Amino acid sequence: MAGAYDTEQQRMIDRIKCITFREARDAGATFINRQWIADKIHRTTRFVTEWWEKSCDQCFADYSNAGPKLKLSRAAQDIIREASGHQRKSGSVVAKEIAKKQKEYVTRHTVNNYRRREGLKPFHVISRPLKSETHISDRLWLCDWLKDWTEEDFLHLAPSDEFYVWTVRKPNYQNDRIWAKSVEDIEDDERYREMVKNQACIGIFIIFTAKKMHWVIKDKGESWTGQYFRDIILMQHVFPFLTDEENVIDLDNVIFVHDKAPCMRANMTQHLIRDNKIEFWGNDIWPGNSPDLNAAEHIGSIVKDEVEQKMLSETGHNRYSEDTLKKHIADVLTDMEENTELFEALLCSYPYRLRALIQRESWSKLLEFYCSDMLRQCQTNIFQSLSIEILCSHWQDLCLELRDAARKLLEKELDHLHNDNDAWYILISKWSNLFHQSYNKENDGALHDPNIQDILLDDTAYNNDTTTTIIVKEEYKRQQLLSIVFMGIICARYEQEVEHAKQSSVTIKGFSVESPEIILNLSHILASLLSPSNFDHIPVHTAIRRTAIDLIGRGYTTWESYLDIGQVLLALFDLCSISDTSTMTSKVHGEILSPKTDTCLTAQTALYLIATSRSRVVITTLAREIAKHALVQSGTTSSSTSITVKNEHKPEILRLIQILIEKCPQDIEDLILEVVDITLNCIDLNILRQKGVPAVSETFGLLLKYPTVTYCHSSPKLCVGTKTGLLALYDLKAPKCQPCQVLPKTEIITCVEFSTDGKYLALYSGYEGKLYFWQTSSNTFFGSSNALHLSSKYDVQRLDRSILSPMEKVNLQWIDRTHVKMCWYDDKIEKTFKV
Repeated sequence: MAGAYDTEQQRMIDRIKCITFREARDAGATFINRQWIADKIHRTTRFVTEWWEKSCDQCFADYSNAGPKLKLSRAAQDIIREASGHQRKSGSVVAKEIAKKQKEYVTRHTVNNYRRREGLKPFHVISRPLKSETHISDRLWLCDWLKDWTEEDFLHLAPSDEFYVWTVRKPNYQNDRIWAKSVEDIEDDERYREMVKNQACIGIFIIFTAKKMHWVIKDKGESWTGQYFRDIILMQHVFPFLTDEENVIDLDNVIFVHDKAPCMRANMTQHLIRDNKIEFWGNDIWPGNSPDLNAAEHIGSIVKDEVEQKMLSETGHNRYSEDTLKKHIADVLTDMEENTELFEALLCSYPYRLRALIQRESWSKLLEFYCSDMLRQCQTNIFQSLSIEILCSHWQDLCLELRDAARKLLEKELDHLHNDNDAWYILISKWSNLFHQSYNKENDGALHDPNIQDILLDDTAYNNDTTTTIIVKEEYKRQQLLSIVFMGIICARYEQEVEHAKQSSVTIKGFSVESPEIILNLSHILASLLSPSNFDHIPVHTAIRRTAIDLIGRGYTTWESYLDIGQVLLALFDLCSISDTSTMTSKVHGEILSPKTDTCLTAQTALYLIATSRSRVVITTLAREIAKHALVQSGTTSSSTSITVKNEHKPEILRLIQILIEKCPQDIEDLILEVVDITLNCIDLNILRQKGVPAVSETFGLLLKYPTVTYCHSSPKLCVGTKTGLLALYDLKAPKCQPCQVLPKTEIITCVEFSTDGKYLALYSGYEGKLYFWQTSSNTFFGSSNALHLSSKYDVQRLDRSILSPMEKVNLQWIDRTHVKMCWYDDKIEKTFKV
C-alpha cells in the first residue's frame, strides 16, 4: 500500500502506470489483471479500477481552484473595494469597518490577502508636514521681518540643506499605505509613491551662494548626528567655503541659512557657528519645517530628478547599484557647481516666496472662517461680500492650496447668493451683459485679440482700490474674460436649472428662455480657447485657456449638444502629450505647478470627466477616429485626408480605456468590440510577440476579465463575443480581424474560451441555453470563407432574460484539450462537456 509519504506526483505516476498496464493487457498480455497491477504499483484494486479506464490527460491534478476558500461576503468585499485608493484604510481599519457594518469578524491578514488576490498594491503615502498655530505665526513673523529686504539683500544669503538620494526615488518614512491596482486609481489629492524594498541611498549636504555651490557626500556608515555635522560638515566644508571671497559677494554680509534640522539647531552647533564669526539665522529667526522658504530645497529637487532619470537609463545590476548612484550624484552636482544663473534666480525669488506664503495663509484662514458655522451666527451685513472677480481669477491658480481655497469659497458664495432670488438675478444679469459683449459673433465666438491678457488679478491692489491706475481698456478686457469664466462655472454647477430653463417659459433665478443662447455662445468660446488653431495668438498655457479646459470637462453634459466631441477629445489628447509624466508627478507634490504641467493635468482631468459622463459616446468616437487613422496609415485612403489620432495620443487613449473599464464596466460590455479595436490599434504588437505570455496580462489584463474576451497564447489570436451574436476573430500576427455571425442577432454571446492548444473555441449562449464547440484549425481559420466549423453543441441550462449582465453568471474552463467545465455561480452547479 501507499506509504505515509505519498505525494501527488507519485499518485500521478501510478495513475499513468495503471493506464499503461491496461493498454498492454488489451494488446495481448492476458496475465495482467487488476490485482497484478495493484501489487506492482503498491496500490489498492479500488485505485486501479478507478483509473485504468481513463485517459492520461486526466491523470494530472487541477490546481486552478486550489487554495483557501474566501471567507468574505459580497458586502465585505465591496467595503474593501471602496477603501481602495484612499489613505487611512489599512487592513486593520477595514477589518473593524466590516465588523461594525456587517457583523463579520475577519483579521487584517484576510483583508490584505483579498487585496492581493484582486491585484491591488500598496503605495507609500507622502504626508504633508503639519503646521501648528505657533509654526504658522512664526512663518508670518519671518515674512514681516523681511518685508523691507530687496533682491540685492537676498543675494547675500547662503541657504543649505541635507537630504538623501535613492536609487528609486523614495518618500518620507510613513507607515500609512494606499491600496490600489495602479496609480491612476488614486485620486489627485491623495499622495503616494510606489514601494521599492532594500534600495541603496546616499546622504548629501549642499550650500550655495550667488556665485557658487559646495556639496558633500556623507561618509558611508555615518549619520547626521550633531558631532558629525560640526566636525566634518561645518569645520571642514561650510566655514572654509563662506570665508573664501571667491565664493561670496561680500564676506562681511554673507548669512548662513540652515533648515533647522536636529543636528543644526543643537546648542553646541549654534555656539560653534558664533565662535567662528559666521553670521546666520538662529533658532529664534528661522521657523523650520518650511521647504517652500528654503531655496536649497529646489536644488535638492533638481538633483533628485536628474539622478532619477540617469538611474532609469541603467540596466541590469547597475540599475540598483550604490556605486552607480554615487557616480551619477557626483556628476550632477559637479555640473551644477558654477550655475550662477540658477543660484541668483533662486535667491531673487525670496520676495515672491514670502508674498506667496502670506497670500496662502490668508486664503486658508478665510476659507476656514467662511466655511464654518461661525458665519451663520454672525450678522452677515457686518462683513463685506467676497469678490467674485478675485475668486474667478484664482479658479485655475498654479498654487494648489490657493486654487482649492478659491474654488470652495466661490462655490460657497454662489450657494449663498443662489438662495436669494433678487441677488441672484442681479448677479446673473451683470455678468451675462459682460459676457455678451465679449462674444465675437463675426468669428463664431473666437477670441481673436492679439493682445489678450491673463485673467489673474492682484488681490492686494484690488483691496487697496488701486485699480484706478490700471488702464480702463485693459481692465474692461479682463472683466470680459472673467465673465466667460464666471458664466462657465455657473452653467457647469447649476446644469439642471439650465436644462430646466430651456423647456420652461418662467424665469428661474436669472435663467430665462434666452439661456440656451448663452450656453451656445459659451460653448463656442470654450471651443475657441481649446482649438489648436488659436494656439498662435493665444498662449497655450495661460490661465484662461487652462480654465476653459477645466470648464469643458466639468460642464460637458451642459454644452454637449454644441460641441464636436471628436475635436474636443483630440485637442485634449494633444494637451495631455505636452508634458513628461515623470517630472509632472514630482511637481504636483511640490504644491506649485508649472503652467505646462497644469495644462497637462487639467486636460487629463477633463478627459476623465467627459469619458465617465458620456462613456458610450467617447468609445464610439475614439473607434471612429482610430479607424480613420488606420485607413490613412495603410494607404487605403488618399494622403490628403487629415490624420486625426497621433501616435503620441495612444498611451493616453489606453489610460482612458483602463479608467472606463474600471468605472463603466456595463458600457464597456455593450461596446466590447469597439474597445478591443481601440486597444489593438494603440498597443505595440511587437512587444506582445517578443515578451510572449508575460506581456498578455500587461496588454489585455483588464479586457480579459470579461468572459466574452479570450486569448490564445500559441497562435496568438484573440476572440471577442458580442451581445448581437457576432464573434470577432483577431489574428495578432497580421493583425487582422474576421467577424462571424454565429448566432442570431437577438441572442447574446455570454462567454467564450479557447482551448489550451487553440484548436477549439467553446461558446455559451445564456439566453438560448446552448453550448457550442467551434473548430478553429490553422488551415481554415483565415484561409477560407468557412473560418469556423461547428464541431458539436449541447443543450444546457438557460439564463433568465431579465438578467441584464449574464456574463457574470457563468464561467467556462478547459480541463484538457477536449473537455470543458461550466460553472454556474448562482446555483453552484458544475458540469463537464466533451468536444
